[in-house]
Amino acid sequence: MKTNEISEIVVALCSCLRLSQAKTLSRLVPAAMATSRASLAQLGRAPA
Repeated sequence: MKTNEISEIVVALCSCLRLSQAKTLSRLVPAAMATSRASLAQLGRAPA
């Protein structure tokens, strides 16, 4: 899946969250999926 597709799905599924929270989560999910062993440092460095 492409990052944009993942972001759209996360925003759609997280309708109970504020829009800013859903957008933040939609950035973190693809970054977490791209790392083999997620850490905060790796999530911050993962390409968006």
